[in-house]
Amino acid sequence: MFDIKNLYQNGNREIIEKTKIGILASRIILPHLTQTVIKYIQQLFEENVIFVGGWHCPIEFEIHKQLIKKQKPHIHLGAKSVKNLFCILGKDKVLFMTHCNSDINRITRENALKRNRFLCELCDILIIPWLDPSGKTHNIVSEFSEEKAVYVFDREFNIKLIERGAQLFSIENVKSNIEVYYANN
Repeated sequence: MFDIKNLYQNGNREIIEKTKIGILASRIILPHLTQTVIKYIQQLFEENVIFVGGWHCPIEFEIHKQLIKKQKPHIHLGAKSVKNLFCILGKDKVLFMTHCNSDINRITRENALKRNRFLCELCDILIIPWLDPSGKTHNIVSEFSEEKAVYVFDREFNIKLIERGAQLFSIENVKSNIEVYYANN
């Protein structure tokens, strides 16, 4: 379990209090699914939520570009130092966070896995477009799929997550979960 107070942070720390939706995907490129996912995620931009991601793999990167374009507040979780990260939106719209100290300037597999675990711990809702079923991040998400709202797209490679408790993604399901979260907090 990560203690937020012990993480390296830069930016608007107040945005962490809102409902957080984590976006996490494998580096595999699935062009036929990418635009569909982006279209659905954009429909959630009007909700009072904060999107969280490492924004590293292709689909995460594309969603991040849309967040910047629409000037939406978000949390950027790094797998390296935040000292060289900057924000074109202004510090009030972004919070950079990492478990890495200022000496770590290169992303390693170990740090990426730690970042992905932290994303799963931090977020109230997880949206998983696709994960490699044989990958370590898949195993991390599986651990959280019984205790958190995890949404996946209806694809064969997400079957194991669905078996562990993940729900099929729909805008209505996610919005309903956001409403429940706000009603309980």
